[in-house]
Amino acid sequence: MHPEKLWNKDFTSYFVATGFSSFGTTLTSVALGYLIYEKTGSTTGFAISLAISAATALLSPKAGALVDKYALKPMLVMGDVIRGLLLLALVITTLTGHFSVSLVYAVNLINGLTGLVYRPAVGKLIPRMIPKDQMMRANGLMGSMYDTTSILGFLLGGTLVAFTGTTTTIVVDAVTFLFMGLVFLTINTGDKEAAAAAHPTTKAEGSWPVFQYMVQSGMLICPLLIFLSSVYIAPFRIILPQQFNSAMFGTFFAVYSVGTLLAGLATAHFNERLFRRDVLVAGVLSAPVVLLVAAVTANPVAYFVIALLLGFLNVTSSTIAYTSIQTLIHDDIRGRVFGIMGLIERGGMPLAYLALSGMVTLYSITTIYAIFAAALLLVSLALTVYLVRKNLLAQPALTAVAAD
Repeated sequence: MHPEKLWNKDFTSYFVATGFSSFGTTLTSVALGYLIYEKTGSTTGFAISLAISAATALLSPKAGALVDKYALKPMLVMGDVIRGLLLLALVITTLTGHFSVSLVYAVNLINGLTGLVYRPAVGKLIPRMIPKDQMMRANGLMGSMYDTTSILGFLLGGTLVAFTGTTTTIVVDAVTFLFMGLVFLTINTGDKEAAAAAHPTTKAEGSWPVFQYMVQSGMLICPLLIFLSSVYIAPFRIILPQQFNSAMFGTFFAVYSVGTLLAGLATAHFNERLFRRDVLVAGVLSAPVVLLVAAVTANPVAYFVIALLLGFLNVTSSTIAYTSIQTLIHDDIRGRVFGIMGLIERGGMPLAYLALSGMVTLYSITTIYAIFAAALLLVSLALTVYLVRKNLLAQPALTAVAAD
C-alpha cells in the first residue's frame, strides 16, 4: 500500500467521517454531564464516570499489542459500532424510565476500553493511507479538524441540549459512530500488505521488548515530549478558578484552542519545513518560559497571550514528535509504541493534577506557577540535551523520510 497523494479516497473518507464523529463526541461530553445532573441532582456521577474512563489508560500497552497482532479493519469497525450501540442503549433506557448512573459508568468503561484500541490503531492506519512526506501535513490537518469540531461542539452543545434535550444530543453522537464504522468498511486499511511484509517473531512479541527497544534507541523521548507538551496547561485548569471568574476561565481555554488550531494550520501549510529538530527544541524550551510569565503578572490580557502561545507551541512540538513516531517506527511495532505513549500521556496527567492539588494548599498562586515553570524548564533542558547528545531526530533522518 503506497499512496501517491495526500487527498486520496481513503484519507479523504477518513478525514470527513472523523470530523463528524469528533463533533458528535464533543456534543456527548456536554450532554452526559447534564443528563446525570437532571437524573440525580449531582455532578459527582459524571466525575466518577470520567475517572473510570481515564483509568483504562493503564491497559494501553495491552491494547497496542492487540493492534500489532490483528488486522486493523475489524477492530476499527467493531469499536465504532459498539460505541454507537452503547449510546443508543443509554438513550433507550433513559426514555423508558430505566436510567441508572451505573449504566453510564458501564458505557464510559467500555468506551474507554474501545478507545484504547482505537488510538494506536489510527496511529498505525494513517501512515498506511498517505505518503510519508505528507505525514506532517496530515497530522496538522487532523489536529485543526479536531480543534474546529471541538470548538463548534462546545459552542453548540449547550444550545442543542437546551432546545432538543440530552437524549437527542447523545443520539447524534451515536449516529456519527455508526457512520464512522460504515466508512471504515470502505477504506483500505492495508492489512493484507502489512501481513505480507510483517516479521512473525516481531508480531508475536509483547509490549515489554518494544519498550526496551524505545529506551535503547532513544525513541522513548517522543512520547515523553508529547506528554511534556500537554502538561503545560495543567496549572491553569487548577489555579484559574481561584484567580478569575468562570467567563475568564472559558475565554482562556477558548484562546488556547485558537492557538492549537493555528499550530495545526501552520504544520499543514509548511509540512516538512516544520518537521525539524530545531523547531521541536525551540518549542519545548519556549513553553516553560511563557508559563513563567503567569508568575509575574495577573493581567487578563497577558493570560490570553500566554494561552495563545502555549496552544501554538505545544501542538507544534507534539506534532513533530508524533510524526517522528509515525515515520521512523516500523509498522510491525507501531501499535505497541502508541500503546506505550498512551500510558505515558494519559497516565501522567492525573499525577500532574494530583501534585498541583497538593501545592494549592501549601503555596501562593505566584509560587505555584514559578515552581511548575522552573521544574518543567529543567525537564525540557534535560530532554533537549539528551536529544542533541544522542543525535536523535537529527535532520538527515527526518529529511530522509521525504525521500523514502
